[in-house]
Amino acid sequence: MPANTDNAYAMTIAEFGSADVLSKTPIEPAQPGSGEVLFKTTAIGANPLDYKMRDGSSGLSSSLILPCTLGREAAGVVLAVGEGVTEFSPGDHVFGMRSHSDIRGTYATHNVFPASGLVQVPEGMDDITAAGIALAGLTAQMAVEQQAKVSEGETVLIHGAGGGVGQLITQLCLAREAKVYASASARHHDKLTGFGAQHIDYTAENVFDAVRAESPDGIDVVIDAVYFDTFIPSLDILRPGGRIVVLPSLADLTPAKERGIEAQIPLISNVPSIVEDIATRICRGELKIHIGRTAPLTDVAEVHRTLEEGHADGKIVLTVD
Repeated sequence: MPANTDNAYAMTIAEFGSADVLSKTPIEPAQPGSGEVLFKTTAIGANPLDYKMRDGSSGLSSSLILPCTLGREAAGVVLAVGEGVTEFSPGDHVFGMRSHSDIRGTYATHNVFPASGLVQVPEGMDDITAAGIALAGLTAQMAVEQQAKVSEGETVLIHGAGGGVGQLITQLCLAREAKVYASASARHHDKLTGFGAQHIDYTAENVFDAVRAESPDGIDVVIDAVYFDTFIPSLDILRPGGRIVVLPSLADLTPAKERGIEAQIPLISNVPSIVEDIATRICRGELKIHIGRTAPLTDVAEVHRTLEEGHADGKIVLTVD
């Protein structure tokens, strides 16, 4: 067993339920198998998907075998590599996201990942930033570039623009020279307008009325990270040929399809080349990822409560000593 595995633990659940089901559990870190990498975890991205898997509401929950460890993305320092791994060596800083079929979780002091699912942390980036990139970057890129196919001159409304994914979606749309209406609370105003978006404070005005006033003939694209109160009204502001992308994986797209509106839900798969591209663009200053909060891994229950309330300011990252 490599060094630095003393006092190893994971934050696990033995049943589905509230944040209170999360508990600290001693573990014996696994050895990396063929094609795998063992790393000492330094940072873990926390995402709304995590609490939905914890309470059983995510479609991925059915694949979990209890007790289990939650979490989908992490960064850390390589301790050992399995047979056939040549792209990483002990001491390298790496990060990545687990594929849907890999249910091992990441809320742990040590993680084993397939080498093919990892990316080297680029020079000039710290592990905390890297830990917040994979899932958010893949989701944003899939929504903007592969599904909505946002193009120059189009108008886009983004619901939930202040979150970690929403901020990247906003920037990717603007990079494609679209006009962006970014719906978020007032505290996100400076960030969103700084990116170049037109901010709409949904707590102070009706988002749809504001969009109609600016674009009375309708808009081209809605990217909806909220869904519950926003999906149906969004259909009414799309012009003919408009499309909508909804992030919650269990969203019901039937109302859109019944009206002949193109509607999609991103099916996120781990594509390291996309993650690497997002990280490179962040290092170059072309994109920004806002880490709104860090917290120790042992405080993950409190972090889940924040995520459930929907009040996260950008990305939340858990840290491991």
